[in-house]
Amino acid sequence: MLIRTLAFVFFLASAGCATQKETKIAWTDETVIGLRVALIDPAHPKTIQELTFRKGAVEIDMGETDGWVTSPIYKWQLIDGRLQIGESKDTEQWTLVSRSASNIVVRTRSGELRNYKILEQSR
Repeated sequence: MLIRTLAFVFFLASAGCATQKETKIAWTDETVIGLRVALIDPAHPKTIQELTFRKGAVEIDMGETDGWVTSPIYKWQLIDGRLQIGESKDTEQWTLVSRSASNIVVRTRSGELRNYKILEQSR
């Protein structure tokens, strides 16, 4: 009887957890337009990746501190609360994991977590 009671309590507890919705942070136009961020990558300290978001376009400065830097401009859009950068099948897609006054953490389409320092947030 004790085993049945424990099994029933476990079932109720796990059913309650399964029905709770995951808290999700979504990108919005207000959080993207005017945002300027720089990648924080301790494993590759010479890597430069700074993104400056304007309405519908993002300039990406990328390269190395003692080498060449290029600044292509891509289109961005929001799809289901995710930030999509680029227009081809190889587009970058970010899910916002966390945001503070100074940093954001995103999850890429491949599941990689990236940390960015917020350099500017203007509108």
